Amino acid sequence: MNSHRLLKWLFAAGLLACAPVWASSAEPAKSASGTDAANKAAGTASLNPAAAFQTSNYKLRPTDLITVTVVEDPHATGDFKVDVDGTVSLTYLPDHPIKLVGLSTSDAARAIIKAYVEQGIFVKPSITVAVKAPAPRYVKFIGQVMKQGPIEIPPSKEMTLATALAEAGGPTSVAGRYVTITRIMDDGTTKTIPDVDLLAAVKQGKDVPLQEGDIITLGQSVLGDVWH
Repeated sequence: MNSHRLLKWLFAAGLLACAPVWASSAEPAKSASGTDAANKAAGTASLNPAAAFQTSNYKLRPTDLITVTVVEDPHATGDFKVDVDGTVSLTYLPDHPIKLVGLSTSDAARAIIKAYVEQGIFVKPSITVAVKAPAPRYVKFIGQVMKQGPIEIPPSKEMTLATALAEAGGPTSVAGRYVTITRIMDDGTTKTIPDVDLLAAVKQGKDVPLQEGDIITLGQSVLGDVWH
């Protein structure tokens, strides 16, 4: 009888001894599910069109909506729109707009830090800048197209000549084959690119990339210059 009770006691003790091992072996599964959730959340965030503008080569433009995060002061954190003159008026600095247009987000953060320190607002702040909503980008198609006017370039995408023509409803029945592209260069000068073969871009796989602000002019067909 005593030996029977001893066996029962040893069996129960063995179960208790194994319990922590079972509990610890369940932890990695829980961590894995948490990692999966984090990865899924990160994947969802990457679908945000503005995510494409969080790159070092993107330069801030007028009417961009940016998020300025000041780690030391949540009251200074918020969303701000870049004004048409390229400046931003920030919390605590309403009378000292900061020129941010043309800067990368990292350079913009440094400019904001410098302004806050120079004005005696913060001593050594930690500040980040992100583009929340990029300003709309446009090209314009005029002349012999069905819908003249500006064509918005979708966020995180590029516009080509063939795509712009499709957005403009296609050529009219009297459209020519060649277009002229008028482009504003970085230094403010205007460059004219004549005789761009629209038919080749659309039907021969020789598409032409466009830049923001391009004006594409499609004239009427003349002898030897026909769309079809």
